[in-house]
Amino acid sequence: MMKVFKDTVYYDNLESLFNKIKTTLPKESLNLLDQTEQVLHLGIKPYKDYGRFKEIINRVNEAAINKKSVEIVYSS
Repeated sequence: MMKVFKDTVYYDNLESLFNKIKTTLPKESLNLLDQTEQVLHLGIKPYKDYGRFKEIINRVNEAAINKKSVEIVYSS
């Protein structure tokens, strides 16, 4: 489910969060989660590789944290 954020700052943070949550789960829940992860694959279509925009995403994220304005020009 987090595949769209691969290679971005968000992926690393979300992965860290999920790993922390897993440390609080009882063994039975971890076993069920592991089994589910092996057979359940979620895909978001169309899938876009945001990893190639890593530097832009990092800059926008940094601007948001520092409460700075960002001007984005979009062209198709």
